[in-house]
Amino acid sequence: MADRTGSDTSDLLIDPRILLIDDNQAIHEDIRKILDRNGQPDADLSQMEAELFDEATPTTSSVRFRIDSAYQGQEGMELVKAARAEGRPYAVAFVDVRMPPGWDGIETIGHLWHEDPELQIVICTAFSDHSWPEIIAKLAPADGLLILRKPFDSIEIRQMVHALSAKWMLSRELSNRLSDLESAVQIRTRDLTAANEQLRKEILTRARLETELELAQRLETVGQLATTLAHDAATPMMDVGDSVRILRLAFEDLTNLVGTYRGMLLGVTTLPGQSHLLEKMREADEAVDLVTLQREIPRAFERLVEGTHPMSQLVHHLFGQ
Repeated sequence: MADRTGSDTSDLLIDPRILLIDDNQAIHEDIRKILDRNGQPDADLSQMEAELFDEATPTTSSVRFRIDSAYQGQEGMELVKAARAEGRPYAVAFVDVRMPPGWDGIETIGHLWHEDPELQIVICTAFSDHSWPEIIAKLAPADGLLILRKPFDSIEIRQMVHALSAKWMLSRELSNRLSDLESAVQIRTRDLTAANEQLRKEILTRARLETELELAQRLETVGQLATTLAHDAATPMMDVGDSVRILRLAFEDLTNLVGTYRGMLLGVTTLPGQSHLLEKMREADEAVDLVTLQREIPRAFERLVEGTHPMSQLVHHLFGQ
């Protein structure tokens, strides 16, 4: 089925386009005379036109039909195609059932609706070629189709044209309203989608900020704890450093004292009868490994001082001590 095309319908109501498809020239002339507004229509028909087209008072010039003719189905379809292309589609088409040698009316209507699904059609027939169930089966849905029996009645033709034109206009207006509504819904949906995306970004940003805040609070707690620990460790570390320095000085003093005693003892061993003291001094040195102690204890003091140095630097950095 062909796509529906939009057009400006502001003047279509007062100038509906009618297409006649019949191989008989006389039929075209008869229908044109019936629909010709230059004549003087009766009051009943004028009142009916006014009611159908929502006019305040009946007039003789408010509705003028623009009528085109085609004498074969293929020719009619080309006119329908051209009318849609220029944005001035036909409202109603009269289609004869028999139009040799080309398409018959049923086949023609199928092609017309394929090209313009909104076209209202009056099928004209003087024969019982097709029953209504057969027509429905071939052209369903047939809600835009009426049957007109020959010979024609002028009032019946005008009633059909007016009613189908009004129906066609209402259908197009409804389609335009629905199209406008769909566009509005699409715009609203796009706006809501953009708003949702912005809200999602704001939620993600807030979650990230909350995570960063929580991390900052934890780091602050750790910093406070480290500060407390450093503060608590400051005095003991200072005490450890002082004690190490005192012990190192004391060991140096003891080492010097031991050296003095050894010198004095060596002087005594030179006296007659005191040589055994030298042997005892040697045994005492071996028992305590004095040489090793004199070498390793100063190194131990140095390692202890070096081990407390990082903590001392931290305390100094935090408290300037």
